[in-house]
Amino acid sequence: MSLKAMPIRWDSNPTTQKTSSDNPSDFSYFFDTSRRRTCYVAPERFVEGGWKTAEVGGQTANLDITDSSDVKKKGAHSSYGYIFCRLCVITELFTEGTPPFDLSQLLAYINGEYSPWKVLEKIDDASIRDLIRHMIKKEPNHRLSAEEYMIQQRGKAFPEYFFSFLKLYLQRFATAPILPPDDRIIRLKKDFSKITKNLCVKEDHCEENVGLVLVLSLLESSSKEITFAFCKRPLSWSKSRACKSNNTVSENHKICTSKSNLTQDPSAMVRAAYAENIAQLAETGLKVLEMMQRSDLEEKEEEETDSTTFQASYDMELLSLQETIQQKVVTLLSDPDNMVKQALMENGITRLCVFFGRQKANDVLLSHMITFLNDKTDWKLRGSFFDNIVGVAAYVGWQSSPVLKPLLEQGLNDTEEFVVYRTLRTLQSLTELGLLPKTMLHEFLQEVVPFLAHSVSRSL
Repeated sequence: MSLKAMPIRWDSNPTTQKTSSDNPSDFSYFFDTSRRRTCYVAPERFVEGGWKTAEVGGQTANLDITDSSDVKKKGAHSSYGYIFCRLCVITELFTEGTPPFDLSQLLAYINGEYSPWKVLEKIDDASIRDLIRHMIKKEPNHRLSAEEYMIQQRGKAFPEYFFSFLKLYLQRFATAPILPPDDRIIRLKKDFSKITKNLCVKEDHCEENVGLVLVLSLLESSSKEITFAFCKRPLSWSKSRACKSNNTVSENHKICTSKSNLTQDPSAMVRAAYAENIAQLAETGLKVLEMMQRSDLEEKEEEETDSTTFQASYDMELLSLQETIQQKVVTLLSDPDNMVKQALMENGITRLCVFFGRQKANDVLLSHMITFLNDKTDWKLRGSFFDNIVGVAAYVGWQSSPVLKPLLEQGLNDTEEFVVYRTLRTLQSLTELGLLPKTMLHEFLQEVVPFLAHSVSRSL
C-alpha cells in the first residue's frame, strides 16, 4: 500500500452545489479548482439540463431549470454522497495515485457506458476491493453508512486493533481541546510503550506493523509546527522507535535518504544546492542518532540494564548513516558539472572529514578531489581545490604529505597565475601547520624562490 495522499476537493457545500451533466463549466468552477480533472462527485449530485431558452415578457431569455423543485430534489445531498467521494480517495490511495474517474468517465458510468473495474483490479487487498465495490453503487440508498461499513469490514479491511485501540487513541488528538504540536509529541513519547503493546508490534516481522504508519503520520505533521526546542528530543526518540519497529516506512523518515534523488536531478543548480548542504544534512543526521542513543542509555541506566547492546546498535546505525552519505558525496564529487564539485568543496568539505573519520576522509574525499586537477579547462575548479585542500590535509594529518607533494608541484607549474597563487597560499598554510617535512620543504624552496621576482609574491 502506498499512502500517497492527494489534495482533493469534493462536495464541500453539498446543500447548495449541484452540477449539470451537460455543462462542464459547473464542475470546473465548483469541484475542479486543482485542474486535475478527477471527479469525485457522487452520481446523484448530477442533474440533467441546465439552461433553456424561453420568451419572457416578449423577450428571449435563458432560464436556469436546475432551480426547479423537482431538479433540486433529484440533486439533493445525503450522507451517502460522501461515501462515494471517500471510495474514490481510497481507490487512489491503493492504486499508487490512479483516480477511478474523471468527469467524462463518471458521466459515462452514470449512463452505464463505463466501468472502473480495471482500475480496481490494481488493488491487491481483496477486502479493500470488496469494500469499494459496495461503496461505488450508483444509487445512494444502496450504499451503507460509514459506521456500517466499518462494522462489516471489521477484521478484514479494518484490523481488529483499529477498533480496540487505534481509533479511540487517535481521536484524542482530533477532538477539543486540540493539543498543540509540542504536547502531541510529548504525549506520543509517553504512550509509545502502550502503542506498541496494543498494536502488537513485532520487531522481527516489520512488514506486519502497518498500524504504525498512522502514528508516524501524526508525528510528521506535528514535527512541522514545533515551537519549543526541548520537544525535538522526544520527537527524535519517538520517530526512531517507530521507524525501528516499522522498516517498511523507515526510509521515508531518514533525514538524508529523503533527498536521495537530488544527486540525479537534471538541473545542475539543484545538484549544486544539494552539494552545498550535504555536510549540514550529515551533521544533523548524526545529532539525531546521538540524541536517540543518549535517550536509550538514560532509560537503561534507570532500569539497570547492560548498555552493550545499545552501543552495538548505535555503531550499526552510524555505519549505515555514513554509507548513505558516502554514496551521495561520491556521486556529487563525480558530477559532470564542475559547479557541483566546487559547491561541495567550498561548503563543508572539512566538516565531512570529521563526519567520516580520518580513514574515509583520505580514501573517499581526498582520492576524489585529486582528480579535479585533471580538468585543464576549468581553472576555477583547480583553484578551488587548493583553497580547500588544507582543511582535508589538516584532518588527515602528516600522512597526506606524500600525496600532496606532486599535487603542489603541479599547481606551481599551472598555466593560470590564479592557480599558482592559490598553490603558494596552500603551501604557506601547510608549512605553518607543520604538515610538510623539512626535506620536502627544501625541495619546494627551489621551485618557489623564482616567484619572488613575480608580481604574485607581493601578496605573500
